[in-house]
Amino acid sequence: MINKYFALSLVAASVAVASGCSSDDDDDNGGTDPVYVSPPATPGVGGSVYDYIVDANEAGEFTSLKAAIDAAGLADTLDDETLEFTVFAPDDAAFAALDAETEGTVAALLADTDRLAEILMYHVVPGTQLSTDIAASVAAGPVEVETLLEGESVTLALGEEGQGLSVNGVALVGTDLQAEVGEDETAVGVVHQITEVLDAPEVDDSTTGGETGGETGGETGGETGGETGGETGGGENTGPVTSSLAANNSAFLSAFSSTFGAQKLDAETDADPWTVFAPTEAAADIDVRNYLITGTALTAQELIDMGQGTTFGGTTLTFGGTADALTINDLPATVVGDGTTASVTYSVEGAL
Repeated sequence: MINKYFALSLVAASVAVASGCSSDDDDDNGGTDPVYVSPPATPGVGGSVYDYIVDANEAGEFTSLKAAIDAAGLADTLDDETLEFTVFAPDDAAFAALDAETEGTVAALLADTDRLAEILMYHVVPGTQLSTDIAASVAAGPVEVETLLEGESVTLALGEEGQGLSVNGVALVGTDLQAEVGEDETAVGVVHQITEVLDAPEVDDSTTGGETGGETGGETGGETGGETGGETGGGENTGPVTSSLAANNSAFLSAFSSTFGAQKLDAETDADPWTVFAPTEAAADIDVRNYLITGTALTAQELIDMGQGTTFGGTTLTFGGTADALTINDLPATVVGDGTTASVTYSVEGAL
């Protein structure tokens, strides 16, 4: 799945940058790179680049970027403080511009997590490159720097008229951004804010874990691949969650399917789990991005412990009640489905 692929790719890149290892380093294991998987993310706890994005997300600067990272399954890796990254981070205005140019672009990217991962990896460079480091390296002219997207580089240069810095011609409007840490902690990596999403090249499926396109659908109705138009397993909603949603609110199911593909809810093995809030009162044309939290499947108790959560669409939901009597924005909510899917769906008695 994407998260494992991403972890393996960046470890190779990070080790090469941070350690300067040679080909002799892998002799002990027969020439095979060690398999390393980052520990689970702890959002906002620590000094990783992901922690900074989470904290800035709460202030409304990187809401869409955090949601994209979670949806692509990259949070664990970007939160790993044993690895250093430089992230050229598109702010909310950058993602809004994508939708302004072509409506539905962001929703389509969320559905196509392989492509989403490519785009995000193209915005990340191994190691820590502070603005002073970049300025020194581009003083004599533009410099190409390899990204975590295999074989692809970004161009760092001085900004227009020699002022400031840029990546692929896009100005760095905020530099050297790091998570706030305690006295005995150290921030790892650095974030530079940009106001455009970089146009990442598309790479061959064989090098980006493209097989995940067919896997995320599990046994519930075929490939999701690049389909974002609502193909739901040959037209039948036979999975446990979609069956419940169809009875709960067919309009919401239709809206969800047309945006993401309904089989996403029914995957028994899902690389990118979601928490979905399905209203019993909703029109078919609602923005379903405001009814889900991406990148994690949260139990009722976990939602209550959070108190509030930000949806993929950027709205804030408030959770209360008890584990047996959950409320969302003061509306009663119950789990639907039989619990066999990776994603969790709640039926909400009303419209959020």
